[in-house]
Order: sequence, then C-alpha cells, then structure tokens
Amino acid sequence: MRLLVALVVGGALALAAGGSAANHHAGNGQGTKSFAELSKAAEQNDATAQNNLAVLYATGSGVPQDYAQAARWYEKAAEQGYAIAQYNLAAMYEHGMGVAQDTRAAAIWYQLAAQQGDPWAQFNLGRLEGAGELKHLVSSYRWLYLAAQSEDAEVRKLASAQLKEVAAQITPQQTAEATRLVAAWKAAHRK
Repeated sequence: MRLLVALVVGGALALAAGGSAANHHAGNGQGTKSFAELSKAAEQNDATAQNNLAVLYATGSGVPQDYAQAARWYEKAAEQGYAIAQYNLAAMYEHGMGVAQDTRAAAIWYQLAAQQGDPWAQFNLGRLEGAGELKHLVSSYRWLYLAAQSEDAEVRKLASAQLKEVAAQITPQQTAEATRLVAAWKAAHRK
C-alpha cells in the first residue's frame, strides 16, 4: 500500500512519496508560514498548525526528521478532535514510528477519524479489523463498505478489494448487521 505525506504550501497540496511514512495528509490553511510561525501557532493549540508541524518532523522537511516529535504534535492535534491528525497518529502507532507499535492504539485513532468521515481512516480501520488480533468482521465490513464509496479513487479501489475478502468470510446475518451499521452511520452523517 502506498502511503503519502502531504503538506499545504501556498494554498496548494504538495504530495511526496512517504515510503514507510505513515501520514496521508496535512491540514489546510497554513499557507506559506515559516517554521517559526508554524511552531508559534502550534504552541498556541492550533490543531492544523500542530498537524502540519508534525508533517515537517515526519518528513524531515526543513527540520531534522524526528518521528517522536511528529507523533507528539500529531497527538496534540488529534486530542483536539482533528481528524487528519487522528489518522496520522494512528498510522504512526500502526507502523511504530516515534511511538511503540500498537495495533490497538492505531485502531482507536483510526476509528476517531473514521467516525468523522475520513475515507483513509475508514479503509485502514476496516483493514485492521478484517484480520489479525483485532478481527471483527462486521465492523470491518462496515468501514470498508463506507471507504469503498469514497470520492477518492485510490481508497475506493483498495477498500473494494478488501471488502470482497471480508464479504467472503461473513454470514448473511453478519452482512445484515454490517449493512444496518452502514445505514446508521450514513443517517448520522447526512449533510
């Protein structure tokens, strides 16, 4: 799976291959702030600035790469309910970057972002719940189904493939329960 790091620069989204980096996007609205301005805004609890500062540390863009600092800033923004940072922190936990690898902590942070409609968080939560120690196929089906309906073609493709695998493992009763959960989520998130 390809993972991306993104940072908003001058109003444009700049993407760079992240290799094993665990971040898929940065927040909006930071423009071309200097590192000092971004740091000051982050210290004043601006969640977008905290997330974007974390991206700089995670990628080593203009600062020495420091995954522990990245995780620290992601956590500050994530605790404020910032979905992008919740996703990024989850990925750090999943891959053990700057924090001890912890699949359960990753799932918690992915779920918080997934509940807010982040399609990559929905995909990754569904993927984690579809296998391994967190196996919960009904919940996995729900999140993968939602991610498979994303406007993002890449997440839609990945989620659809994973959803087929999960669908082959569950009973008709489990499928019905998962479908009920999808409908409930959609009803709660209608715009």
